[in-house]
Amino acid sequence: MKIPCPLPMLALASLLHAVPVNAAEDTQQDPETIVVTAHRIPTSDPVLPVKIIRFEHHSPVGVEVLRQLPNFAISQAGSMGGLTQVRVRGSEANHTLVMIDGVEANDPATGSEYNFAHMLPFASNHIEFLPGAQSAMWGSDALAGVINVSTEPTHRIRTLGIEAGSFGTLVANLQLADRTKRYYYNLAVLDYTTEGTNTSRSGSEEDGYDHVSWHVSGGWLADRWRLRAMLRNTSTETEFDPLSFTTFQPVDGDNDGEHIEVLASTSLEMSGQRWFQQLQLSYLTTQNTAFADGARLSVTEGERVKATYNGSFSFNPAAELQLLVEYEEEQFDQSGAASFFGDPNQSQEIDTISAGLEYLGRTGDFAWSASLRHDDNSNFDDATSYRLALSYQFRNTSTLWANYGTGIKNPSFVERFGFTPNTFIGNESLKPEINQHLSIGLKQSLSFSEVEAELGITLFRDRLEDEINGFFFDPMTFRFTAVNQPGASKRDGAELTLRARHGNNTVELSWGVVNAEEDDGNTEIRRPRHAGNVQITHQRERLAIHLAAYYVDDQDDLDFVSFPAARVKLDAYTLLRAHVSFALTDNFEVAVRLENLLDEEYEDLLGFRTPGRAAYLRLRLSL
Repeated sequence: MKIPCPLPMLALASLLHAVPVNAAEDTQQDPETIVVTAHRIPTSDPVLPVKIIRFEHHSPVGVEVLRQLPNFAISQAGSMGGLTQVRVRGSEANHTLVMIDGVEANDPATGSEYNFAHMLPFASNHIEFLPGAQSAMWGSDALAGVINVSTEPTHRIRTLGIEAGSFGTLVANLQLADRTKRYYYNLAVLDYTTEGTNTSRSGSEEDGYDHVSWHVSGGWLADRWRLRAMLRNTSTETEFDPLSFTTFQPVDGDNDGEHIEVLASTSLEMSGQRWFQQLQLSYLTTQNTAFADGARLSVTEGERVKATYNGSFSFNPAAELQLLVEYEEEQFDQSGAASFFGDPNQSQEIDTISAGLEYLGRTGDFAWSASLRHDDNSNFDDATSYRLALSYQFRNTSTLWANYGTGIKNPSFVERFGFTPNTFIGNESLKPEINQHLSIGLKQSLSFSEVEAELGITLFRDRLEDEINGFFFDPMTFRFTAVNQPGASKRDGAELTLRARHGNNTVELSWGVVNAEEDDGNTEIRRPRHAGNVQITHQRERLAIHLAAYYVDDQDDLDFVSFPAARVKLDAYTLLRAHVSFALTDNFEVAVRLENLLDEEYEDLLGFRTPGRAAYLRLRLSL
């Protein structure tokens, strides 16, 4: 079901808004400096560095914005809207926690994994990324890192944008937002449609994608208390090709997938001279429906209800204790017609009660935090996770930091109860996956001549134990099931980032290398060993030019035409993009966006063709 787009209604509201409200400075802290992910209490001074991606007019569409982060391996199943996974630092695709305004967005109906195909940050201000094992702060799914999409505005926004271009793409979005000393609000809507491209290696059928989202959020900001609320709705329809039973690669066909997602939250914050308290209630519901030749095949539905209390007490300016108490309930429902392969109909539910502590301290140039969390799971083993973070600043230009801790990933509903319970055997005795993580890094500010620069270097080591193999063939029953692997998977790597600015020119560079091995020593699939990018921006008065190049090394994948599956190599590729914008007036901007300028033919998944060269024209009006 596609929800009607309220774009005309919001456009009319913007035209009727005749009395402007002047933005005033925010109470307490500048919202542009606040990060949500580093600690349970939002802060402007985290112990560990948090990577920030700010959304400029030249930002790529969707998940492509994450390519600028080192060691982010993106696997997109063909055309726009196809299943898109992100593997961070060699981890699995469901090992990264994704949040929107601090609310978990991972889908309980799809293995608690987030489908990055639907990440179109139309109402967003920036993305935060906190790398490494962070379960001591954020619980299950935060095994490789945490991504938080922030929508809280920092200034007044009144924009209407229209974009059209290759592959029959048409985009319209409207945003009305403001922030003053006492309140903020953000109203946004997006309507994205494309005829798409041909996903399969043969044939000519195009696989289209339709996406409608709307977002409403706001807050009242008093001196001693703050009230926030958010409601977000996404409805998508994706055309995709079925897999051939002889090649196990996509072939032209009339398959569709519909996805509906509703995310809501409300929170109340109260503060005193030395204390802070926050109570947050959040809700997520999803529905995923698959069709073949117009007939409905299956429906999976997920639901998550969460109540969280965060509190902190400052003993003195250099010591703070934070407390977490959380209750989470998840539900999974699946329906469909029974077949030779089994009966998919089932309904499952689990709940988790969590408690955690974090102590933060500072002495001179040293800062540290020690965190401990325990999750009491109703249906499988409990889990305890920890984190110790240290940082030291010297000469006001250099910061050394270290992070040591554990990440956990709870078994999914399908792994525990089976996709078709009487043919794929679920394993209710599965244990959570556990990652032992260590990372160290240096952040160095540089200044010479008229150039200001910042250099970042990171080394990391991860050891994943009790990894769940969800496609294990049981020779006793001749059926597939899920098991915890006996050994440990290894991920080791390094990252380099550099940002330099000279006058109107900015150069940003990042490079990552990762060695990801399975417990048997084989290289993990869909993890390129090297990946990097360089971005150049020139901005002068009304003109802005942005050029970017992304390199992805070759990577392994599996060819299931044989059993066991054979390993194949996906070729390395380089993507070039350009964005040029010019403000004709103070309120009207014209921009051209060019993607895949080299017209690279590449695959992130075996057999799935990705889009070629593309060009788009965008008009942006400030209302």
